[in-house]
Amino acid sequence: MLPGFIRHNAKLAFFALLAVAASGFGQTFFVSVFGGALREEFALSHAQYGATYSGATLVSAMALLACGGLVDRWPLRRSTALVTLLLALWVRPIRKLSEKRVAADAS
Repeated sequence: MLPGFIRHNAKLAFFALLAVAASGFGQTFFVSVFGGALREEFALSHAQYGATYSGATLVSAMALLACGGLVDRWPLRRSTALVTLLLALWVRPIRKLSEKRVAADAS
């Protein structure tokens, strides 16, 4: 038997399940599987890699605090669309930095 919240909010519960499952690949599995290759590619020590990962986690936590109130006030679709848009905009400068790094290594 399902708890009352899940019975009454099935769409929200399903969305939460998908969001948690999807986030695990990037933050947990990707980092643990490719950590050695990332350290080697960017010539990072274990401490530098750990500090970078910790910094990214802290920035993510601050973003959650800033956006968390929006989820309570806005409809789920609008909140999801905003977060997806912000992530897409954030990826672009990271890609450009990566391209510069590759170009510098090639020359």
